[in-house]
Amino acid sequence: MEQLDLRETDGQAWVELPVVGRGAVLFRSFVDKGMRLGITSPQMWARTITIYSSWSAFNLALGILWRGEIYLALVDPDGTVHALIEGDVTEGKVEQLCAAFTPDFIINRLQRIMVLIRH
Repeated sequence: MEQLDLRETDGQAWVELPVVGRGAVLFRSFVDKGMRLGITSPQMWARTITIYSSWSAFNLALGILWRGEIYLALVDPDGTVHALIEGDVTEGKVEQLCAAFTPDFIINRLQRIMVLIRH
């Protein structure tokens, strides 16, 4: 996350969305406790929203093709996906993300959020 200049506090608005699947809802308490143990920073925990949903439905909504990979999405509050980047951070992918911040996007979208998705 340092490569993308995503900070625990201040800076660009962003959240991390671990997608654990609909079946995990039966073990929600266990999963939530495990997430809290794995995320030791209160600021990071505040930016983490666990998704208990069908992987297929979630992936389809964002246009994600593969499970088991990390994605970065630049999404408007209305759900428009401006960038969906797969895999580890590279210089080229950072450039791709920066290119999604077009003047029109910046001027017309006062609120925007980056979403880090883990399967």
